[in-house]
Amino acid sequence: RFKLDPQNIKFLTTGQAGMLLRLSELGYYHDRVVQFSDVSTAFNAIGSMGQALISKLKEELANFHGQVAVLHDKIQRYRQVAMCGFAFKEDMDSGDELTLFKLLAWYIKPLHRMQWLTKIADACQIKKGGELASTVYDFLDNGNDMVNELVEDLLTAICGPLVRMISKWILEGGISDIHREFFVKSIKDVGVDRLWHDKFRLRLPMLPKFVPIELAKKILMTGKCINFLR
Repeated sequence: RFKLDPQNIKFLTTGQAGMLLRLSELGYYHDRVVQFSDVSTAFNAIGSMGQALISKLKEELANFHGQVAVLHDKIQRYRQVAMCGFAFKEDMDSGDELTLFKLLAWYIKPLHRMQWLTKIADACQIKKGGELASTVYDFLDNGNDMVNELVEDLLTAICGPLVRMISKWILEGGISDIHREFFVKSIKDVGVDRLWHDKFRLRLPMLPKFVPIELAKKILMTGKCINFLR
């Protein structure tokens, strides 16, 4: 995926070159997550639930950038102390120097997280609504606590708009769904004698896997009752 600059590789040992190539893998996955979180690339999820996923990806990127900023500040402080000369030599600690070995030890967790974010975001391309939620839900229970926690955080963010749509439906009998991602849909051209039976139906492709069909039918019926009582 990456290769070192031929002009500069001659100044590196074989070990240093290998470590730099390993570190570059984190940059690759970071760039993939950036791509999935950019609405102009057409690689992202869509709809209000897709926007929630994008916001969560951007939050993850911001947290990662914060960690990198801490490392950068540490390097800058070490350089400043080193440039002050012998008078401040007692303030320098060889353990404070950020070496390639220390970076490799640090990058394992961010790399693992970025890899999973990339895998999840890639699976969610051009998906919306319940289909999007189901796709993320499929990544649960894989045996890795970090991944499960990450997926739960993503699901919580994604389902925010869904919860609001359900609440509006069962409390007000209304549907606010400009992206057609809610699992209850309204049919426009319905005869007066068929309003109760055909006006509102389930949109099964948008039904999340974690919402049983029996529960979905109850939600549909509750909203219908409220709608017709208005």
